[in-house]
Amino acid sequence: MDRMDSEITFGQWLRRQRRALDLTQVELAARVPCAKGTIRRLEADDLRPSKLLAERLAETLLIPEQIRANFILFARNGTPGDSSIVSFSVAAGAGSGSSAMPPPPTTRRYLIPAAPNPLIGRLHTTNAASELLLRPDVRLVTLIGPPGVGKTRLALQVAQQIQSRFREGACFVALAPLHNAEHVLPAIAQALELLDSGRSLAAALADRLRGEEMILVLDNFEHVTSAAPDIAALLTATPALKVLCTSRVPLRILGEHEFIVPPLALPELASQPVTATLAANPAVALFVARACAVQPGFEIRDDNIQQIAEICRRLDGLPLAVELAATRIKLFSPAALLARLDRRLPFLTGGTRDAPARQRTLEAAIGWSYDLLNELEKIYLARLGVFWGGWTLEAAEAVCGDTGDAINSLVSLVDHSLVQTSHTEQGEVRFTMLETIREFALIRLHERAEAPLIQTRHARYFLSLAIESEHGLQGPEQVAWMQRLNADHNNLRAAFAWSLSSQGDVELGLQAGAALWWFWWTNGQVGEGRQWLQELLQRATAAGLTVTTPYGRTLLGAGILAFFAGDFEVAMSQFEQARDLGAQLNDPITHGYAIFMIGTVLVLSNGGDNAYAVVDQGALILHQAGAPAVWHVGVTSLARTLLSFQQGHLDEAQQYADAGMAVFRQLGQPYGIGLAFNYQGDVARLREDYGVAAERYQTALPLLRQANARSEIPAVLHNLAHVLLAQGHLFRAEALFAEALELHREIGNRMGVIECLIGLASVAVTQDQPRRGAILLGAVDSLLALLNVPLFAAEQAVYQRNAEAASHRLGLQAWEEAYQAGRAMTLVEAINFANIISETQG
Repeated sequence: MDRMDSEITFGQWLRRQRRALDLTQVELAARVPCAKGTIRRLEADDLRPSKLLAERLAETLLIPEQIRANFILFARNGTPGDSSIVSFSVAAGAGSGSSAMPPPPTTRRYLIPAAPNPLIGRLHTTNAASELLLRPDVRLVTLIGPPGVGKTRLALQVAQQIQSRFREGACFVALAPLHNAEHVLPAIAQALELLDSGRSLAAALADRLRGEEMILVLDNFEHVTSAAPDIAALLTATPALKVLCTSRVPLRILGEHEFIVPPLALPELASQPVTATLAANPAVALFVARACAVQPGFEIRDDNIQQIAEICRRLDGLPLAVELAATRIKLFSPAALLARLDRRLPFLTGGTRDAPARQRTLEAAIGWSYDLLNELEKIYLARLGVFWGGWTLEAAEAVCGDTGDAINSLVSLVDHSLVQTSHTEQGEVRFTMLETIREFALIRLHERAEAPLIQTRHARYFLSLAIESEHGLQGPEQVAWMQRLNADHNNLRAAFAWSLSSQGDVELGLQAGAALWWFWWTNGQVGEGRQWLQELLQRATAAGLTVTTPYGRTLLGAGILAFFAGDFEVAMSQFEQARDLGAQLNDPITHGYAIFMIGTVLVLSNGGDNAYAVVDQGALILHQAGAPAVWHVGVTSLARTLLSFQQGHLDEAQQYADAGMAVFRQLGQPYGIGLAFNYQGDVARLREDYGVAAERYQTALPLLRQANARSEIPAVLHNLAHVLLAQGHLFRAEALFAEALELHREIGNRMGVIECLIGLASVAVTQDQPRRGAILLGAVDSLLALLNVPLFAAEQAVYQRNAEAASHRLGLQAWEEAYQAGRAMTLVEAINFANIISETQG
C-alpha cells in the first residue's frame, strides 16, 4: 500500500466511490437507507458509522465477502488496514455480471412530497400530462380544473414519474397558505432553501436556477395570479427550468400550455351491470379504496354496487367529493348515503345557474359533511378558517375556544375528513384544512358575522406568540421555537397584515416585529423582515407612536437587517435614530446595541481608530444593563471577536470568544455555543494551532446542526478545510471546501461561495496548479465587485498569499491571462469550474 493509499480516509474513499457510481448523497442515502446528512458527515469524516450501518453500506456497495470485514474496519476506524479495500472499485464491480447495482432511483436533489395513497384512475391523464411537459418546446404546463378534481395529486404523480429525466429532479412549492402574490417568490425561495440575503429575490432565484435542470411544481396558483409575470420572467432567465402549475384559472402568460384535468370516468349503469365491471371503474375504485381505509370490513357486493356507482355519478366523479362521501361509510350504508345525497344536493347547489356543475357539486359534498356536524363543531369549523397553513391545539383553543371543548371538536372534524393532522419533529400535532374546505369555512364565518372578532383573536394570538418567542429563541429551546415560527409563518404574516390595517394594533405589531428580527436573519428571510419592519415603522409614524420603546426596538431590528443585507447607508440612519430614542426613553438595550452597530459599520467602512471606541461604548452600555441584556452581550462579544481579527489582535479576539461562550453556556442556546466554538477555532487557526482549531470546529458542527444553523454550518466546514490544508491533507480539505461551497450556494450566500473559491484556489496552488488558482482568484475579484462588500482581513491575507504564489510561478503574462479568464466568469460558471476541479482531483 503506497503512501497516498495509506493516507486516504474512509470519507474520501466513500465520496470517490459514490461519484464513480454517479450517485448523489441523497440517492446513496435512499439505498442504504439512512439520512442524507449521515452520508454527508461520513464523507466529511465527521462521523464514524455504527457496525450495523457499516454492514448496510457494504451490502449497498456490493463489497465482496472476502474483503467485507476489512471494509467494516475501514469504515469504523476511518483509515484502511490494508490495500484490499482501497484498491477495490465499486464502479468496476458494479459493471460486471449479474451483481450490477440497480439503476439510480428517480430521487434527485429536491424531493417531491410522498403521496399518502396510490393514485387511482389517472394513468392515461398522467401519461398525457407527462408527455406534454417533456416536449422540448413546452416550458410551462398549467393543470386547470375545479376544486377537488385532484390537480395537486396529479401534479405530484407527473413530477414523480418524470423527475428522473431532470438532473436536479423536481421541487414542490405549496402556494395555498399564501394570501398575497408578493409572497410567491419567497415561497419558491424557501422551498429551494435559498437564503433571502435582502437583494432582489427574482435575481437571486434566476442566479440559483440558471444552471439547474428541474421541474418547479407550483400548487394552487389561482389566488396569486398577479404573480404570473414573475414566473414568466423566471422562465425567461432559466432555460433549463420547467414549471408545472395547478390552478383553477390559467396564468395567461406567453408559452403557457393549458391542460384540463377531467373528473374521474363515471360508471355507465345501463351498459355495465356486472359487479366486476363496475368495480373496475376509476370513481368506484376510489370510493371503495377510501371506504375500506375507514371501515376495513367494507366490501363490494351485488346488492350495493349499484348504489356506489350512483353515488359516484351524483358527485360527478370529483375525487374530493367521492372521498368525503366514502368516509361516511362508518355511519351510513351505500343506500343511506345515496338517499342523503338525494335530500341535500338540491339544497346545497346554491350557486348561479351558469356556474360549472362540478363547483356546485363540490360545495354539495362539503356542505353535506358540514351538515353532519353538531352546532359546536360547525362553529369550530367556521372559526378555524382564519388560520393560514395550519395550527396547533393551543392556537385553536385561544382563537376558537370560548364555546366548548376544542379537543373533542377537533377530533370530530378530523373524523369527518374536514381537518387533517400531521406530527412535527418534536411530536407535536398540527392541524390543517384543505383550501377548498377552508374557503367553505370562511363563508360560514362571515354568515355568522364573526369574521372581525375571530380575525382579531387570531392576529393578537400570533403577534403575542412572536413577542414570547424572543426569549425562547435566546435560550435552550431555540430549536423548538425556530420550528414553531417556521410552521406558523403564514399565520404570522396574516397577523402582521392585520396590525397594519385600520382595525389593527400597530403597537402590538411593532413589539412582534422587534422580537422577530433575529428569526428573520437566521431563517434567511432578511428581505421579508425588512419589509414588515419598514411598513410597521411607517404606520406607527402616522399614528404618532414614534416616541415609544417598541418603535425604538423596531428601528434597531430594521437597522440590523439592513446591515446584514449590505445596505450600510440605511442601516446607519436607523441605528442613529434608535440610539437617540433609546437614550431618550432610557432603554439601554436599544441605546447600547445601536451604538455598537454604528461602531461596527464604521469599522467595516474604514471609519478610523475611533470606530473601535464607539463599539466599546455600546458594549459597555449593554454590560451595565444587567440580566435583560445578557443575550445581547453574548452576541456582541462574538461580533467583537470578528472585529478584533480586523486589527490582528488575537489575544483580544480569544477573550471575546471565551466571553461569548460563557454567556451562551449560561443561556443554553445551541446556536450561540456552536458559534462560540467556531470563533475559538478561528483564533486557534490564525495562531497556527491547528490541532486545537480542528477540535473546536468539530465540536461546533453537531451543535450548529442541532440548531439547523444553515448559514453557519458551511462556514465551519470552510474553516476546518483551511486547517486540513495547512496540515497537508489536501484531498480532505478540497472535499470540505467543495461541500461548503455547495451548501453556501444552496442558501444563496454569495460571500460564503467567494470564501470557498479562495479556499479551492489555495488547494490548487498548493497542488502546483497555479493556472487554476489564478482563474479562481480572478472569479473571486469579479464576484466581490458585484457584491460590493470587502473580504475580512484573514480571507484577504489568504487571497494575497496565493495570488503572489500563482503569479510568481506562472509569470506575469500567463498570470494575467488566467486571471482575466476568471474575471470573465459568472457566478454559475465559477462554481461549475470549481466543481470540475474538485471532481477531477477527487
